[in-house]
Amino acid sequence: MSPRLVGDGLMLVGDAARQASPIVGEGIRFAMLAGLLAGRVAARAVRRGDASRQGLLGFERLWRRQFETRMRWAQWINERIARYSDDMWDRRMAIIGRFTPAQFAALLRTDLSAGWLLGAMATNGAARRYAVERVAQAVRQRAGR
Repeated sequence: MSPRLVGDGLMLVGDAARQASPIVGEGIRFAMLAGLLAGRVAARAVRRGDASRQGLLGFERLWRRQFETRMRWAQWINERIARYSDDMWDRRMAIIGRFTPAQFAALLRTDLSAGWLLGAMATNGAARRYAVERVAQAVRQRAGR
């Protein structure tokens, strides 16, 4: 996601704002949602006669509030899966293959949240074991072991 989404007389949406899912590369849904938010802010800016960066900043705030956490999770996932070997892909697909249809659809939509993760772990023993291993690994790294 672009670090800045607004400037004087300008709001970035879609590809220009890097608003595509880092997991599947799909972006039309995010572009349309961003366009709706930008349209609302633009209408307000016209009514107020203020298309300055400050006057349009509401769009950036709305976008970030609704989507930034999801995008950060998706980017985190993307950075890890980009380094997977074939064997690692096979092992991760075994975990993903146990997701419920709703969990898998949420993953593809980049509808990621702590609730999604907890739900995946609650219904998927392999996902739960993987998450526990990753947490233990992070704790060991922080402890310097």
